[in-house]
Amino acid sequence: NDSDAYAVLLNAVAETTGKYLALQAEWGADVLVIMDSWAGHLNGDDYQKMAKPYTDKVVSIVRQQTDAPIIHYANGASHLVADFIKSDFNVVGVDHRTDLANLLDKNPGKIFQGNLDQALLFANPEIIRERTQEILKTVGNRPHIMNLGHGVLPDTPLDGVRTFVDTIHGNHL
Repeated sequence: NDSDAYAVLLNAVAETTGKYLALQAEWGADVLVIMDSWAGHLNGDDYQKMAKPYTDKVVSIVRQQTDAPIIHYANGASHLVADFIKSDFNVVGVDHRTDLANLLDKNPGKIFQGNLDQALLFANPEIIRERTQEILKTVGNRPHIMNLGHGVLPDTPLDGVRTFVDTIHGNHL
């Protein structure tokens, strides 16, 4: 309700986050990650006004200090992926709602991360292998970071995680 207070708060958060990420690189992190847990709740116009300027500020601060690669992931934000692609991220994380084949076709020079529905790790191993192999086939030889579309859910069976990782490494192909 108070746009001025919002701007002051988000500028402070962006400044602190940018400095913190730059320090992570200074302290040895090879890759930096920006995880925006709330961007998916915004429509495109609201994202442009309420979140993007502050994310851009974080990236600007980081870029002044280091050239470490930056991965950006926004939960539930498949409708905003086009905005993320235009930003200065080296890698864009995508969830399972994103049509990966279409995204790769339209953005041949961009690297993406993720796309497996984290709930699938509860399925039987054959389904986990099948879906993981589908992503691997879709990606082909281009760079991609295999990952879930979001984090591991509580109570996810360890065997489901093992099957996913083993399939990526070719142990069950």
